[in-house]
Amino acid sequence: MVDHTLEVFHQLKKSLPPSVKVVLNEGVTGLSETRNAGIRASSGDIIAFIDDDAVAAPDWLEKLSIHYVDSQVIAAGGKALPVWETRRRPRWFPEELDWTVGCTHKGPAPKSNEVRNMIGCNMSFRKEAFDKAGVFNNQVGRVGRVQGMGEDTEICMRIKHALPGKIILHEPGAIIYHKVPAWRLTLRYLVRRSYNEGLFKNTVRALAAGLSSSTFAPENSYLSYLIFNAAPGRLLRFYRKVACLRLWLSGYVSPLSA
Repeated sequence: MVDHTLEVFHQLKKSLPPSVKVVLNEGVTGLSETRNAGIRASSGDIIAFIDDDAVAAPDWLEKLSIHYVDSQVIAAGGKALPVWETRRRPRWFPEELDWTVGCTHKGPAPKSNEVRNMIGCNMSFRKEAFDKAGVFNNQVGRVGRVQGMGEDTEICMRIKHALPGKIILHEPGAIIYHKVPAWRLTLRYLVRRSYNEGLFKNTVRALAAGLSSSTFAPENSYLSYLIFNAAPGRLLRFYRKVACLRLWLSGYVSPLSA
């Protein structure tokens, strides 16, 4: 799927084998409508999505598709692991914030593998889901580097409302490796991304009004985890490191040398 870039579209058409269908989004610019172009061009019963800057594990599709043996499963998604352009995770960047760079973040332990929504770069749906609930809403889709998103959350809530009794699953064994460019590893980006997320979640809240009384329960659970578990734990580890450093210095630095 190519978003309004004719040059890239023609390059892919020439370089890929004829069995690979390359689709050009000629509608509204952005991620949501580009995905919709792919949905309309698809003929299979299951449609899977992966980002263009991600690489799937060899058994990615196998891990996702095995769940569709159960007729109650309407969608299934997996885990996105970061591939740092800087070669390693920045020391200041905690796993709890991996969602800001498009990867699976550390959070409270899930009670089951049934989830409200999947991460957008690693998800799959039965074609039936779009037939019954409609396609992605381009009011909340990403455009260019605007990093506030919400179309994956909104579509999943709409599908659950249109198909009550159907379930959405998280399969941790279905792994993709998502590139994290260096320009995302700044405090400025982190603040802007978090701010945009809040704006788009408010839009999703309005669009999903009346669908569920617990629409944003996952966000509330995540926030509680940050405040009462993650932040205190990291502060405690920092305090212990400082205390150990003081003990080490007190053993090697005499009062006279100070």
